[in-house]
Formats: sequence, structure tokens, C-alpha cells
Amino acid sequence: MVWHIYYVVLNPDVYPMNWTWLTGRISDEQLHHEHAAEWERLRAEEAAVAAAAGEAGDERAPAEPTTPGS
Repeated sequence: MVWHIYYVVLNPDVYPMNWTWLTGRISDEQLHHEHAAEWERLRAEEAAVAAAAGEAGDERAPAEPTTPGS
């Protein structure tokens, strides 16, 4: 119980509280720091998807910016 209180409430890295449990979102920096294996897995997955898209010729040119009235 003591370690839980420290890591969830009193830890200076997340004081006064880790908001992830309320918002469901975590910053990339916090994910990398606290869950390095998951961060690596997600990066590898993103790289694989990007490589598959590049091999399939699915690379698209960036869209031209539009201005109102044109």
C-alpha cells in the first residue's frame, strides 16, 4: 500500500496526480519513461505500417493548402 501511494500520489514525477486514469491519454514522454517496452512496440508498429504503405506505392503528395474563396 505504501509503494502504491508513493508511485500514484507522492511521486514528484506525477505530483499532484497522474491524470491518465481520468483522461485515458498519456504523453509520449511519459509513455517512454514509464512504459518503455510498450513505447518501443508502438514505434516498431508505426514503422512497419509506414514501410508497408511505402512499398504499396500508397505515398501521396501533400495536399495543397486552400484559401477561402479560391
